[in-house]
Amino acid sequence: MRKLGVALFVVSAIGLIGCSKPSVEGKWESVGATMQGLPPSAQMNLTADYAGSNVTVVMDMKQPIAIKVTATGTYTFDGKVVTHKFTKVETDMSKVPAAVRPMLEGQLKSDVMAKQMSTSNEVTFEGDTMIQKDKSVTQKFTRVKG
Repeated sequence: MRKLGVALFVVSAIGLIGCSKPSVEGKWESVGATMQGLPPSAQMNLTADYAGSNVTVVMDMKQPIAIKVTATGTYTFDGKVVTHKFTKVETDMSKVPAAVRPMLEGQLKSDVMAKQMSTSNEVTFEGDTMIQKDKSVTQKFTRVKG
């Protein structure tokens, strides 16, 4: 009887492993990221941290000007599509020349950015790489091991 119990446990465990779904949960990085509306010469890194139903995305652009945007909100993931709903966006323009700041502040308003960043993206996985696609951009993220 004991052997039967062990055998059933092993079969159940193998079944659960085989049926596990990929998850966006965790921290991801994208080096050399692109985004619609940015010049091709733009150099940007993205990090996305998915925890529970919460998400924090940090966009750190180095070129053509240094701007760091941190967006927080919630997400859902159905196994194929991740949907982001951002509610708070903070922009650090401390390294932007003072003459350029007023123009950028008008374009980077928190409520406008939150709405623009709230998207649904198709998601696929290749090992430790997550690929998110929207209408215009394909972004590859690598899972941060920690």
